[in-house]
Amino acid sequence: MRSILKLTIIFLLLASGNVAGADLPEYDLHVRIDPGRGLLNGQASIRFPDGSAPYIHATGLNIQKILVNGKTYDLDNDSVNELRSAEGEKEILIEYSVLFEQLPEEVIDRNGTVNKNVISSGSVMLLSGWYPEINGLALFRLSYEIPSEMVAISESDSFSSVVEDGTRKGKFEFDHPTDGITMIAGKYHVTEETDKGTTIRTFLLSDDENLSRSYLERSRKYIHAYEEMLGEFPFKSFSVVENSYQTGYSFPTYTLLGSRVIRLPFILDTSLGHEILHQWFGNSVYIDRESGNWSEGLTAYLSDHWFEHIKGNGADYRKRILTDHSNYVSPDNEISISEFRSRKDYATRTIGYGKTAMLFHMLRKKLGDDAFFQALRYFIADNKYRKADWEDISSSFIDMGVSGLEGFFDQWIERKGIPSVSVKNVFVSYRNGNYVLELDLVQERDIYALDVPIEVSSASGTVKEIVRTEEKVRHFEMKLGSRPQRVVIDPEYDLMRELSSDELPPVISSFTGNKENVVIFPEGDDTYSEAVSYLKNEGFIIKSDIEAGNTDIKGRSVLLLSGSNRIYKRLFAGDPLPDGGLVVKALKNPLSPEHAALVVTASSAEEIRLAFHKISRYGNYSFLVFEQGRNMVKEVVRSDSGIVIDLGIEPGVVDTGSMIDLDSVINAVKNKRVIFVGEVHNIYSHHVMQYEIIRRLNDKGNTLVIGMEMFQAPFQGYLDRYISGEIDERELLKGTEYFSRWKFDYALYRDILNYAKDNKIPVVALNLRKELIEKVSKEGIDSLNDEERSEIPPDIDMTNEQYFESMREVFFQHSRDNKRSLENFFQSQILWDETMALRTVEALKRYPGAQIVVLAGGGHLQYSWGIPDRVRRMSDESTAVVLNGSGGDIESRLADFVLYPPDIDPPKGPKMMAFLDEKDDEVIISRVIKGGVSEKAGIKEGDKIISIEDEIIVSINDLKLALFGRKVGDRIKVRIRRPRLLFGEKEIELEIEL
Repeated sequence: MRSILKLTIIFLLLASGNVAGADLPEYDLHVRIDPGRGLLNGQASIRFPDGSAPYIHATGLNIQKILVNGKTYDLDNDSVNELRSAEGEKEILIEYSVLFEQLPEEVIDRNGTVNKNVISSGSVMLLSGWYPEINGLALFRLSYEIPSEMVAISESDSFSSVVEDGTRKGKFEFDHPTDGITMIAGKYHVTEETDKGTTIRTFLLSDDENLSRSYLERSRKYIHAYEEMLGEFPFKSFSVVENSYQTGYSFPTYTLLGSRVIRLPFILDTSLGHEILHQWFGNSVYIDRESGNWSEGLTAYLSDHWFEHIKGNGADYRKRILTDHSNYVSPDNEISISEFRSRKDYATRTIGYGKTAMLFHMLRKKLGDDAFFQALRYFIADNKYRKADWEDISSSFIDMGVSGLEGFFDQWIERKGIPSVSVKNVFVSYRNGNYVLELDLVQERDIYALDVPIEVSSASGTVKEIVRTEEKVRHFEMKLGSRPQRVVIDPEYDLMRELSSDELPPVISSFTGNKENVVIFPEGDDTYSEAVSYLKNEGFIIKSDIEAGNTDIKGRSVLLLSGSNRIYKRLFAGDPLPDGGLVVKALKNPLSPEHAALVVTASSAEEIRLAFHKISRYGNYSFLVFEQGRNMVKEVVRSDSGIVIDLGIEPGVVDTGSMIDLDSVINAVKNKRVIFVGEVHNIYSHHVMQYEIIRRLNDKGNTLVIGMEMFQAPFQGYLDRYISGEIDERELLKGTEYFSRWKFDYALYRDILNYAKDNKIPVVALNLRKELIEKVSKEGIDSLNDEERSEIPPDIDMTNEQYFESMREVFFQHSRDNKRSLENFFQSQILWDETMALRTVEALKRYPGAQIVVLAGGGHLQYSWGIPDRVRRMSDESTAVVLNGSGGDIESRLADFVLYPPDIDPPKGPKMMAFLDEKDDEVIISRVIKGGVSEKAGIKEGDKIISIEDEIIVSINDLKLALFGRKVGDRIKVRIRRPRLLFGEKEIELEIEL
């Protein structure tokens, strides 16, 4: 038999496509697969009804034989005239083979998926182009032969298989027309259950009972929920299929999820529901892509959005859609909804998924839930197992009898762009016993027919109205019994519209979404060289901080590399950024508030290499922290919800004549039993203020006790022995394990402790043992055993909802452990506060005539939510809260006094200028800072420190103790072990000048 290799065969007789009600082609396909060779042999038998127009596409297939109505054709000659007639039924038989490339299982493309056909020894993934394809819908039957240890899945209502002589032979039957089929096979463990006539299965590559049970249970719940919403599940079965390659596809009767994807914990709550919903939209009601892809937006709205809506976060989800549109879509890349076919980039995703989801949201708000879902059920029933377009959707809703829907669909589907709504001429007057609110709703550019939600708040409550506008300016008036205090336009983001600058949060996509934005790098700093190259290749404008000026910053978003960047210091006064390997913070651009300024700082060029290219994936976030390429923190800053007009008339008043000095503060608090003095731990001036408060109170003759968050209760004995003079500072630090338990530079607190020792002022360790806080933070209070419980306070108050909300913000800003839950984090913070409050009250009892000065982080003290209110709960003693200011607004309940000390440089201590790791009782040099004292002394990466001046070093704590008390310029002997290539390690003694 002659073989014709990789020949494209096209028999196009008439305008192609299936006509509703006409007979459909019947397609019987048999394949024999040899996974070890990557080989597929197939036979396709296609029966075309009279009057149909065959179209067969077989690019890439090795064709061995073609028969038409039993006659063999030689394709070298033009002998297919019979096919050019549309008269009569035709049966075409094609025998073919195809050899597929065997990809390694770890291969993924840029989007994290494999989108080509694969046949390998462990798995088969056949998506498209693996059999002779025809145009339009057909009825498919698939039979196959594969190795017996493999199991296959395809679009099917039923399937069966038998094993004979090491071969599994099986067949799939699908009772519904479709425009193509797929086939997946692997060494699967199959689990199934039947619920209300629908069989649900899992195909997993390992025998993971828990994972299978989770997917079966959640699939069942999703199917039930969507059946209530949309009607009967379209098929007799649904399967969740694991794939060796990292895919995320939905096909009729099954979804194909990559092996890493399927084990992500959030997939059960998000993507699984999305893929199941596609069984209605896209997999049973098909997409007529020529007129636009309506399925992705509708599915996103009723799954991803709906899940957030149920949790009360629907407005946040919709705001992200509007934010994405602002940042990703421009006149240069904008398309209409009707032009969307598939996601190609962020702009098409935003329109096809986001804007389309908002169309359905506005439609639901216009019709109400009952009519909206009734129309969807009608649309599904009327278009099941056929291709549907936007006209079919609009007809289903227009048939509900609501006027104006024709124009609604026209303006949102066919028009590019979105409306821009602003509020002008807001005025409140008092007339005839009522307050009258007047305002103008203005459409800045193109005019849309809009239903604008307006929310007005006054002392009498909140009034909501929907205002219809179809004009450039729509005047609105409302009468109220009390003066309106606040007006919000579209507070729940029910309109697809442009966001105002106050609503638009500074997020990563503010910069990444537009290649006309500017990157400003620090001249002479090679740390960011790879980032600059990456951004240049991406097409951004690149400038150094020496050449960049205000004209480069105005009217656009900017990315500033390094916190030492000259432009960053100019715009933000060099505001210190949080610690981290790579930190990204999005701020409002001071010169262009509707745009963002991103600042990126990295501890090393390696951190840039590992993480910088990932930043664009986090487009909806304002704050990111990466460590060694892994995202540890992601956060969104708050912005206005809706267009807010504040009508409040209470002024803020500052009496400049009442400004006081520190001595006045001392006089005001000298008789308080407990004085809380807050700090930002690493700001030296805050500790100078704490020292001054203690010294001045002592000078007034007050009997003092100092409570310190920095020390943990089990080590109280070392503090007592230090104050009494039994041990020195070094023994204090070693005994309290200061360097491993607190870690902030001891020099920040040294003056306070020395003063306490010289004046015999007791110091109380307030903090709970670190291990307990960390355990509760990860696993919750219930994880503590009886012995651990004996160390925590018996009474704990978790009722302060405002404190919880403040802790929520702290959690998402500082949590670097993704395993921690917000609830556990809150519990650990409460436990922390309760312990310090209890230790303070115990000190009040132990020292009845003394005044307690509590030193703690400002977060534990502000608004009194943390420690102060708990001390007051346990004791009737008088208190005062003094905070050291670190920016932000001053509110009346923040504290009794807020100090603003000048910047003070901290004492300089010696440093080895190297990064250290601790492993198996060894301290290892992980990186040497270029030009630092360690590099000058000959220290290299990988060296293991044995001793410093004959002090054995087995931990970083030992090393810090060995350096304690030494000065800059001191010379120390350091003994190291250095790995060698062939002869093990050798010991070397080096001298370092600190």
